[in-house]
Amino acid sequence: MVKIRLPGDAKADLESRLVRRKTAIAVANSAKVTSAFR
Repeated sequence: MVKIRLPGDAKADLESRLVRRKTAIAVANSAKVTSAFR
């Protein structure tokens, strides 16, 4: 299946990927903090 991308679509995809990575890092950091307090 070929996706036809609009110019803004690639940018939105990149931004959502960055947000997902930041969220994953934040979750990992909070997990480290909670395990350190235990």
